[in-house]
Order: sequence, then C-alpha cells, then structure tokens
Amino acid sequence: MNGSICTRDDFGILEYQNSDVDKQTRIMWPVSLKYDGSNYRTLTNGWREWEWFGREPLNLRFGRFISNVVLNQTYNMTFSAAPPGVLDVQLQRRS
Repeated sequence: MNGSICTRDDFGILEYQNSDVDKQTRIMWPVSLKYDGSNYRTLTNGWREWEWFGREPLNLRFGRFISNVVLNQTYNMTFSAAPPGVLDVQLQRRS
C-alpha cells in the first residue's frame, strides 16, 4: 500500500456527494476545485463503470467523492455536467 502522513495543519479532506433523487444515475464528474489567488487545482474523477447493458453503462454507483483542499480558502467547484440539485458537502473531522 502506498501511503503517506501529512503533518501540516492547513490541509483538509473535503467530502461531497450527490444526494438528489438521481444519486445513482447522474454522472457529474470529473469535478474541479480551484481557489482564488492560486494555481492550486484538484481534479476528481469517478470510478470506471463496470455494469453495462449492451453498449450502455448502467451507472449504478453513487456520486460520492473526496478531495484534498487547503483550509480557509474560497473554492470554485466546477462539474463536467449539470450539478445535482442536492449536494452534501462537509470537511472530514480531524482526529
């Protein structure tokens, strides 16, 4: 397993997920996060679709993601498709 430990306290984990009625069928990724005044940008993509009906993907996964973010910044979140009507967003609690 590749892993690392970050001892900095200015980074956090942002969790966000589609909670709308189409939460298992809407494809809204990749999602881009960028904050003003910096070149810092993170691009989050979804998992490859494994369930297919002929040549059409079934899209039976939740639109749930995590991204690394710099804390105390205002971010612009850009979706590759129409954003969901209900989006749950939270910072992961630090332990």
